Amino acid sequence: MHSEAMQIKDADTGKLMWEKTDWPASFADEVEVHLPRAVLGLRAVTRATTFSSKEAIHRFRIVQSLSVHGVPFEEWSFKFNFVIPNTTNTYENTIDAAEQSEMIPAEVLSGNLVIATYFFDGDDLITKSNARIYYD
Repeated sequence: MHSEAMQIKDADTGKLMWEKTDWPASFADEVEVHLPRAVLGLRAVTRATTFSSKEAIHRFRIVQSLSVHGVPFEEWSFKFNFVIPNTTNTYENTIDAAEQSEMIPAEVLSGNLVIATYFFDGDDLITKSNARIYYD
């Protein structure tokens, strides 16, 4: 499995807020992601993830664990089911923001937020990646 691209858009307007197309070939290293601060003010974002797979994935799912200063505080799960072998796929998810009063300030999150993403076929782990998030 190889990640090829990711986009984040304002879910209300469809405006592209961020895009990354130069993902490393290996998930072994932590990736730095620089997002615009304006993303934190949106009601919801749509995230499109494009990846390719040489193998069939029968029960594809993603689990993301968010932590600040190493302390987990939120987890997201997404189910996609069957992935055809030797294909490139794009999956979109809409992620709703917390109430503004519950949001952690960008100054606290920036550089301290790590999103660990686990890719599974059913209960079998395929691979894992870590992204350290910065808000510019």
